[in-house]
Amino acid sequence: MKRITFFMVMFAALFMLSCGSLSMVESTKKPVLKASADKALLVVSRTTSYGWGKVIDNFVDQKFIGQTQGKSYFVAQIDPGVHYIISSAENRGCAKINFEAGKTYFLNNVIYPGAWSARTKFMADKIEYFNEQLPEMSYFVVAPNAEIPELSKEDYDESVADYEKDIKEDPQDFETITNIIGYSL
Repeated sequence: MKRITFFMVMFAALFMLSCGSLSMVESTKKPVLKASADKALLVVSRTTSYGWGKVIDNFVDQKFIGQTQGKSYFVAQIDPGVHYIISSAENRGCAKINFEAGKTYFLNNVIYPGAWSARTKFMADKIEYFNEQLPEMSYFVVAPNAEIPELSKEDYDESVADYEKDIKEDPQDFETITNIIGYSL
């Protein structure tokens, strides 16, 4: 019995450590999903409840833009041009997107089982799929006075190098990202 209790306590501790801390708060005021004329709008969602408590940090290049957890989304204004979107979990997922001003882009922050915690990758969403999932998702914004996660230069460089290597080795695995559509809404 002591052994079972020990393993339950260890599992609970590992689970709590793997969930991360949330720098976001839920907002009841949903955003208008239309980009301004001089910026692109990025909508990052997590449409599944799998791994609900696992918080995934997301960055544009090295700048923190938001976090996802199960059935949630956030939006970020992005300067036009080529940028790397990086999500951080047990691994780092990456997408390279050429953002156009006035366009709205939809990314799904997918998670799947890892060795110790959840792993992450991005898939491009079509607006129709996002709109189907929207009623079940919570909208989050960065909390006032939140502790903002950081992505080191070393982690950024490694993420970009891994992405560029992986896309050359298996381009089909990145097909939705390399063919992402920006919507004029």
